[in-house]
Amino acid sequence: MAQVVPIKIDTSSSDWQEWTQQHKAEGNGIPIVYVVRADGETLYAKSGTLTNEQLIQLMAAARNDAGMVLNEKDAQTLVEVTRRFTDFKDAGDLKSAIKTLRQAKRYLNKAGLVNSYAQVALSLNQEIRGLNENAIKSINRVSQSLTEAAGKTEAEQIRILQKFMGLRDQYADLKSVKSSLSRIQSSIRTDKQLKPLYESIKLLDMAAGAKSASQKLRYQEKLVNFIESNPSPIIKAQAESILKTINQKKP
Repeated sequence: MAQVVPIKIDTSSSDWQEWTQQHKAEGNGIPIVYVVRADGETLYAKSGTLTNEQLIQLMAAARNDAGMVLNEKDAQTLVEVTRRFTDFKDAGDLKSAIKTLRQAKRYLNKAGLVNSYAQVALSLNQEIRGLNENAIKSINRVSQSLTEAAGKTEAEQIRILQKFMGLRDQYADLKSVKSSLSRIQSSIRTDKQLKPLYESIKLLDMAAGAKSASQKLRYQEKLVNFIESNPSPIIKAQAESILKTINQKKP
């Protein structure tokens, strides 16, 4: 794709009227020099001619603000990533949607957005921003719930912790919330009341996810000891249910 596309507009044409409404310039003289980014942002708009040196400096500065230039292969990659991302998101599988962004890793900046203003990049960025906003809202809600967990029943605390662990698993690869998830996890691990519940739930999640015969055998033994030693009737009941499932699926 071309990095710079020169455009000349007749000031007596209807195109000129539409152009000037979108891009306000300093001065009324002719010519007026504009530099407009791919997303429509006006980077420069002033009347008066420029020397060769001034034009070179202007275009160098504009390129610094223009983002990554995409070739046809880059554009097709981002189109495919956007398609797969939206398919997974619409199906409610946010974890897989986020994983598709790995294919666009080389295009992403530190904020986790595509560092380009081409339309294909803007479309994917819009999807990523929407996901980021929803993730931040969900994580803030569970963070607030954990802050208030001291006055809750054990059942409510377990529910809140399980909600957090679900979000952590779902958004683990999302750049915008990694630090927030880490902070919440650190705060749980320093909370004397929540830490043992958290560790218990984590063990149960790992046991429930056991797939191979060796994993099931290992967690079967752990669960037996865990049930005998854990004081929480709620956690104990969940462990017994998982153990029963593992025993039923044993070959």
